[in-house]
Amino acid sequence: MKTYPFYSHWVFEFRAGLREKSLLLMNYLFPMIFFVLMAALMGGINPLFKETMIPAMIVFAVLCSYLLAMPSSMVAARESGLYRSYRINGVPSWAGMAAPMLANAVHMVFVSAIIAIVGVLVFDGRAPTEWARFALGWCCLVGAMAGIGLLVSVVAETTRAATLLAQLIYIPSIVLGGLMTPPDMLPSALSRVAAIFPATHAMRVFRGSDGWWVSALALALSAVAAAIVSLALYEWDTKNVRPKRRKLMALIPILPFAITIFIG
Repeated sequence: MKTYPFYSHWVFEFRAGLREKSLLLMNYLFPMIFFVLMAALMGGINPLFKETMIPAMIVFAVLCSYLLAMPSSMVAARESGLYRSYRINGVPSWAGMAAPMLANAVHMVFVSAIIAIVGVLVFDGRAPTEWARFALGWCCLVGAMAGIGLLVSVVAETTRAATLLAQLIYIPSIVLGGLMTPPDMLPSALSRVAAIFPATHAMRVFRGSDGWWVSALALALSAVAAAIVSLALYEWDTKNVRPKRRKLMALIPILPFAITIFIG
């Protein structure tokens, strides 16, 4: 029995992230340019920024990859009929989601390494002191954002809708997620709103804040829930005959974060 060549599919998606200009921009160029600008400007204005510069810029890069790059690319592939051809040729639905998700994860390994090395050597950023917790936070962050990116990809019917949905998560994550300013500077009401976004919990894990393990658990649970819901909502093409109310299932992965508002 012939097995599905997932590795070849993954290689194709990985190379697409380097070959296609829009993906290359969002996976590498935009995060790196923003990192250099923020490190140069914020490092001089606010010396405390150097303490969290590396994790903050890694979170920013992951947000760009899984919210600004992956959803639009996947929706465009579905609109063009690429996924329909996958179905005809026996490509399983899970592979259509897993391949770009894992390809982006490898891109983020490279970007994270560059940010960490350049941040320490060039911009005097603080290197992680607990590498095990840092690695755990990175994995939980990538898993959660990959799941949310997949949800946006399967819920959005057009690339424009994918961009709008992604921005609804991306912009508040940058503003409220603790990337630029300490979370204790936010008003109490906004702190509760911020707890809904994965970036906030990722920064808590990276910082080693009190109860950081709760945030790590919330990220992991959200990643699993998002993967399951994405698989349930996956569509091969734009001719969707399923009830649209099924898309409300996409709210399920938010529950682990919402719970932390009361226990965090």
